[in-house]
Amino acid sequence: MDIRHLTYFVHVAKEKSFTMASQKLHISQPALSKMIKSLEDELGVTLLDRSVKVPTLTDAGENLLEQAQRILVAFDALSKSISDTVNLKKGHLSVGIPPVIGTVFFPKIIADFRKYFPGVKFSMIEDGARKIQEKVSEELIDIGVVITPVNSSHFNICSVIQDQIVLLAHKDHPLASKKKVTMLDLKDEPFIMTAEDFMLHHLILKVCKNAGFEPKIDLITSQWDFIQEMVSLKQGISLLPRPILEKFNIPNIKIIPIESSELKWEIVIITKKGRYISYAMKEFINMVQTTINQKNKTGNT
Repeated sequence: MDIRHLTYFVHVAKEKSFTMASQKLHISQPALSKMIKSLEDELGVTLLDRSVKVPTLTDAGENLLEQAQRILVAFDALSKSISDTVNLKKGHLSVGIPPVIGTVFFPKIIADFRKYFPGVKFSMIEDGARKIQEKVSEELIDIGVVITPVNSSHFNICSVIQDQIVLLAHKDHPLASKKKVTMLDLKDEPFIMTAEDFMLHHLILKVCKNAGFEPKIDLITSQWDFIQEMVSLKQGISLLPRPILEKFNIPNIKIIPIESSELKWEIVIITKKGRYISYAMKEFINMVQTTINQKNKTGNT
């Protein structure tokens, strides 16, 4: 028995058809049948019931399928690990980042990564946090940089930044004179909100609901700078992460802390659980953590 035997068997078991499996494996059906029969003879068991129209796994076949899939995943990880060692600093890395996070935090990180690892083809995919989580889960991209909450049962999670969500109001707004506000202070205010693709949108709805009201939403947009422009024109109030505001300098806006333990803003890096973490993925994650930590230390001194 070898890896090829197990690969062929898994394909037949999944396709439930020798014809379909042989097409995907690019071998003839007789050759595939012979390979499976050889595997059965070696193990001394029947793996597939061929007396029915659709080949069906026997109890022994079910057991082998479960074990074979684990072995193939481990073998694939081993092959990739060896490839990384041999081809150091070569390969491909795809990272999903929400647009505003990419703009504020990642230009230097990406530039440095490309400088130190020129052999790695780097792809950056911009999308909302929810879409990025889906793409990481489906292995369409390697790494996601997203806003919490994140399902820890599906992803490995590495925290990058933690900060507060604050209130934006026009400088002439009655709330602008306050040192702090509560969520109930915002009950009757017109909200300018991020689009539903943003985790922030759903967090604000949740916090408002927990405070006993539904926000009066006057405008929804995916443009962070547009939100601030509208606040500066007295079109409503908004809640945004404090670090994002450092990137923009729009006049007539007052930034006010909010008394709420729920309004936490955290950026995390996610990878799919059980997936092989390549050399390029590890180096990118390390670079993000190192750069952000250095920036935080500099900012606190």
